[in-house]
Amino acid sequence: MVLLMVISTQGIKNVLIQISAFTIGHGISLLLLTLPQWHVASQIVELAITSSVLIYSGLIFKSFHLKHLQPMRYFSLIIFGMLHGLGFIKQTELFFAQESFWPILIGFNFGIECAQLGIALFVFVFYLFLSLLCSPLILKKTQKTMLLCITAIALYFTVVQFFSVFL
Repeated sequence: MVLLMVISTQGIKNVLIQISAFTIGHGISLLLLTLPQWHVASQIVELAITSSVLIYSGLIFKSFHLKHLQPMRYFSLIIFGMLHGLGFIKQTELFFAQESFWPILIGFNFGIECAQLGIALFVFVFYLFLSLLCSPLILKKTQKTMLLCITAIALYFTVVQFFSVFL
């Protein structure tokens, strides 16, 4: 998701806002996982995660042509962050075993934010370096090719997860 955010967004400020929206979604789902009545099958979560990457890449394809979808991106990133946060179900079970799990849970979410920012910074610097070497046309084609590759990978894993859940 972070790679999609970086290659589809102009400016580091917008990338940071998107990563923060995604992390807010993670935090919400981690908080929900602290409630005892929350239990989600891991296969359903994996299907939701791969589907969210596929849907988000579709939103990016649309936003190349429709600039008014930007607010929808932020909202969708909070929702998708919640889905991705559910992927940490096994890790949160370790938190609950601790007497005071709140500091661990907050630290875990902070660590996720730092990791995503690190990945984004690496990709952003690489993309900036690439923009210095290539013409804008080649850069745009590279961007669309990367998006197409990510979409194809997400589609493959969504189909695999779908069949593992429903067959």
